[in-house]
Amino acid sequence: MRTETISDALCGEPAAGWPSEPCGFGRLLMHQQCWCWGQDIRSTEGNLLVSRGFERSRPMERTMGSTRYALRLPDATVWLWGFGIVYEDRPGGAIYLNRFSFRPTYSERPFGGENVWSPAEVMGFSAPRSFSALDAAAMLTESLLLWIASYEDDILLYPGVSYRRATLWNWHEPSILPESAPAEWRNLARIADRIVGVNDRHA
Repeated sequence: MRTETISDALCGEPAAGWPSEPCGFGRLLMHQQCWCWGQDIRSTEGNLLVSRGFERSRPMERTMGSTRYALRLPDATVWLWGFGIVYEDRPGGAIYLNRFSFRPTYSERPFGGENVWSPAEVMGFSAPRSFSALDAAAMLTESLLLWIASYEDDILLYPGVSYRRATLWNWHEPSILPESAPAEWRNLARIADRIVGVNDRHA
């Protein structure tokens, strides 16, 4: 049975490809979200990440890796690559979500993302184990997921719903309706403590 915090608003083939448990659901939603960010970079409206304040950095010549985007918020920094995302709150540490694994890993130290270009270079993160680490990881995970929801809200305002639908035309997997995605991210944010706890139990 689908978890009450996850809606059934699917487009394409409904729930067939989407698990009901939150971590499995979140993994597929994150995979879709990273696809959307990749399309936003290539938008005919211009690079939508840059227009929303992200700083773009590319690996040095002859260095393999993914272009990095960094957004400096008043109280946090968002680090984004094609392979995943880090949300850093300097007093509280940082949380990392890989694109293909919805299992948040935590670092109590500030994240130095300036020289990170590949998943192997995301260092210092692990499953939280102490009560204080679990609390900090849950708070950071909630903040990250709420930030993603806010980003998608902004995209739905401009360039709009039709733009976000168009970004999924070549996404050859079942997808969440763009207008439902912000609510799904908020649903997951509300159970961030459970998501982080599941991560700890299965580490």
